[in-house]
Amino acid sequence: MQSPMMQDLPSMAIRRPVLIVVLNLLIIIAGIAAIAGVEVRELPDVDTPRITVSASFPGGSPETVDTEVTSKLEGAVARVSGVKTIRAQSEEGSARIVVEFRAGVN
Repeated sequence: MQSPMMQDLPSMAIRRPVLIVVLNLLIIIAGIAAIAGVEVRELPDVDTPRITVSASFPGGSPETVDTEVTSKLEGAVARVSGVKTIRAQSEEGSARIVVEFRAGVN
């Protein structure tokens, strides 16, 4: 069973709309103040061990750079212990490989 005050809330909102607007604004302001004061702990400072290898092959097409440079560098990097992921990109005249290592690897 609802209390008499809860039953009267809708009629009070109709009779006093300014009061309801002010209450809503106070709730919004309190929410913004609370968010500003909350300390973020879910995202700790973690440095992912990662290196980037860049190579230059002037005048080489992306296909040539991929065959002659990128694939050979990827093979060499893959033999290093502790490698988690390798991302490679071949462009006209250059190659870039990003190697990410598992946590705790130096």
